[in-house]
Amino acid sequence: NPNMFCVWRITVPRGKILKLTFVSFFLEPHSKCRYDYVKLQDGLTYGSPFLGKYCGRNLPPTRYANSGSMLLTFKSDGSVSYKGFKAVFTSASSTHSGE
Repeated sequence: NPNMFCVWRITVPRGKILKLTFVSFFLEPHSKCRYDYVKLQDGLTYGSPFLGKYCGRNLPPTRYANSGSMLLTFKSDGSVSYKGFKAVFTSASSTHSGE
């Protein structure tokens, strides 16, 4: 939908890490993801460590939140609409020193 701002706060059980994997991804492309984007942070607040900001058609990499929580923010503007995205999350036992 156009002009959306959505926030998901995802958590897994204490002592676990969160793994987020994108299954499909099709947002408006822009070199700086200015119009439509998904932003990921390791934690539940806007001050949490930045994991990445994604747009366009390329499937983003799997991302890990060692804190066990992730803030996922989606923003779309009012001009061009694309299909959107689908992501799944799981929990794992050990820490991950990923991207």
